[in-house]
Amino acid sequence: MWTDSAQTQLLFPDFDESLLVAGTAASEELQDTPADTTPEPALQTFTTPTLRRGPQGWPVPFSLSHNPDEARASILLPEFDAFFLEKARVISSRFPFAEAEYRNLRRKEPDASEPEIPHFEKVFRLAATIASVPNVEADPDYDTLLILTAWHSVRPGVEGFLASYPKALLCPLSHTSPPTALASLSTAKQSIFERRAPAYLRYLLCDKFGLRTCTDIENADLRQLLRSTGFRLIRSSAVPEAAFPGITRGDDPPVRPWKLALRQELSDERAADMLITAALWLIQYGMRLVTVEAGAPHWNIGAFGRTDWEDAFLSLGVRVAPRSCATAG
Repeated sequence: MWTDSAQTQLLFPDFDESLLVAGTAASEELQDTPADTTPEPALQTFTTPTLRRGPQGWPVPFSLSHNPDEARASILLPEFDAFFLEKARVISSRFPFAEAEYRNLRRKEPDASEPEIPHFEKVFRLAATIASVPNVEADPDYDTLLILTAWHSVRPGVEGFLASYPKALLCPLSHTSPPTALASLSTAKQSIFERRAPAYLRYLLCDKFGLRTCTDIENADLRQLLRSTGFRLIRSSAVPEAAFPGITRGDDPPVRPWKLALRQELSDERAADMLITAALWLIQYGMRLVTVEAGAPHWNIGAFGRTDWEDAFLSLGVRVAPRSCATAG
């Protein structure tokens, strides 16, 4: 008849019985001590991305989460400072008094100086003084404050309310003018537009359209939204970059440019470049068919061959012929 020890040695020749003795003694000691109910920490079976930022300061989505949509949903669009917005509101509340004062001054001394300055901007300077914001012209954020004050002076009572926005603050062109019309402006007026349009668009996207994250921008029909407000001076696909510089740049940008572009806005050459860019992004970040470790790519060849590339590109908002997908792959 075999003893337990003999059975153990036969089945597990390398087993050390001293470990069993030690383990038995340890278990007897544990019976005399209170049980520790603290759960052991769960083992991590995945690596947590390390947050990285691009040259413009935007978080790189892939460094937030390996799920592209989840990462972009967590990247908030920068809001205007609350104190700065309040300053614009206060100045806008002084406009009735400033308008009356401007009319009195105009009767006494016709304004021949600075004839190209829009009427709203002249009244804005008086309103700022009344609101205890003297010498507002010297404020480094003058253009932004002017544009936001105009937003607070708009009364959105009906659809198409931007008809009442003082568009001359941006440029002498109508909002319905095509983007190419900007080239007809003088260099000075183009410079004014480039300084002021970002503030206008940021407020339009965030406060009027209610977009809060990078995912919101990608999923919004910007073309339709901008048309509903009468704004056409900038291509809809270029608006996020104009409002938030750097948001569509980088290997894994916060907002993917191919998600914003419309087919009628793209030349054949631009569409081809965008297809290649989208393909490279999809391979590395979207489907993780290749990972780069120590500077060397590691391919998942099997998954690469099984991928339905036409559906993959459609999920990115890029519509291409199946033969083009095979060529790009």
